[in-house]
Order: sequence, then C-alpha cells, then structure tokens
Amino acid sequence: MLARVTNLWLDRSWNELHPLVPGWGGGTQLGTSLKQFLRDYDRCLLGGSSMAMILSDGLDAGEPELLAENLERLRRRCRGVVWLNPLLHLEGYEPRARGMAAALPHLDAFLPAHDVKSLWAAVTALGALANRPRKGPIGAAA
Repeated sequence: MLARVTNLWLDRSWNELHPLVPGWGGGTQLGTSLKQFLRDYDRCLLGGSSMAMILSDGLDAGEPELLAENLERLRRRCRGVVWLNPLLHLEGYEPRARGMAAALPHLDAFLPAHDVKSLWAAVTALGALANRPRKGPIGAAA
C-alpha cells in the first residue's frame, strides 16, 4: 500500500507513524504500490530530470511480474531508478528474493543503505547518475 507520510513525518517520530499509516507492517507489495504511485503521481512528480528512489530489502510479498512491469514504467518516466537495500552490505547476501531478482534489470543503481556512511555514498552515486547520459546501470550488482 502506498501512503503519503510527508506531513505526518514532520511532527512525529518513526514509531508514532505506525498506527497512522494503513497497511504498515502488513507485508510489502511494491508492485502494487508502484502501480498506484504511477497512477496518482506520474504527471506531477515524474519527468526527464526526476530520480526515483526505493528503500527496501526486496522481500516483496507481491507478484514479481507486477513489480518488474511497474519498475519498467517508472524507469521510462524518469532520469533514473535507484534502489537502496539495507541487506546489501551483509556478507554472503545475494539478491535472490523474487521481488529483488525481478527488480534488478530495471534499476540504474543498486546500493546498500545500512548506515549513515552508506547513505552518503548513495548521495554521491545519485550525483553521478544525474550527471551522466542515460546508459547502463551504476552501483553494486545492478
């Protein structure tokens, strides 16, 4: 489920958001959420200079085909699609979960997001992605 939390986030902590967001903790349905995002926000938020960022472990409970289809639609509508995965830094981690495996071909960057240092590295990667001609992916294992 896609839930806009921008205004809620301003005045509340992470723990306080939980009861205010429908579907929180009910299992990730990224393909469904992306489909809803594209339906509701495509025209007003996406364009040639937009960057889409997904923060997820990729352990999606939905259909991988739906995720792949909507990631491809998203990728066509923006400058780049970046996936930040909090598991990517773990020794031996391989993106074999159905959702993560379905997502990889549609990403411009696949990066770890487990601490502040990794998030700063993601900022650098975003800058590189924003300043390059659209070609192949950047980052780990994309």
